[in-house]
Amino acid sequence: MISEYTKSLKTYAYSILGAHIFLMLYFYPIASVYIFFVPGTFFVMYKWVELVYQIEQANRDNLIMLINATTNDSTKKLLLEELWYADLHSLGMEPMHERML
Repeated sequence: MISEYTKSLKTYAYSILGAHIFLMLYFYPIASVYIFFVPGTFFVMYKWVELVYQIEQANRDNLIMLINATTNDSTKKLLLEELWYADLHSLGMEPMHERML
């Protein structure tokens, strides 16, 4: 009996919350965009940056593994150059510019 009562209270609370959200969306659409869209956009952007960072880190780890595994000097030199370019253009690297003295 108690579980039925709590279930009915949850249903009542969700219906009241849904009605309030619907009325807010209907009467204040711009405020709704600010409340829901802006944090959602930041969340999606954060996840995108996190995904790109993980891809770059996996690529870097793969290059380091290949550098350590190779015995050919020209292959090692080529892989080191690829690692340098990967680090140069990575998400966390600052662009390198010549400084004017």
